[in-house]
Amino acid sequence: MNWRRELEAMMASLEDELEVLVIKSEARPMAPMAVPIDYPVFDREFDAGYGCSEGCSFTAWGGKYVYFPAVYDGAEWLECVPRNPCLVATTHIGGQ
Repeated sequence: MNWRRELEAMMASLEDELEVLVIKSEARPMAPMAVPIDYPVFDREFDAGYGCSEGCSFTAWGGKYVYFPAVYDGAEWLECVPRNPCLVATTHIGGQ
């Protein structure tokens, strides 16, 4: 799995377009930086199954939603919430 494929698929299903992608810099963890979607660390393959978190930290701002990685017990997946106020109630991460 890699975050770019996951993000592109989710954004396509929601008919959303990327505006800004912010990642945590590996060289300077306290200095997040805006990068293009094809930035190498965002394309890095990782095991999204249970164990350790392996994917990079990021926030992706689309026109309609804000996207971010979620994790439970080491399993990772992509979540999003509406960017603007609306009548949508979100569930607990990992909830049904």
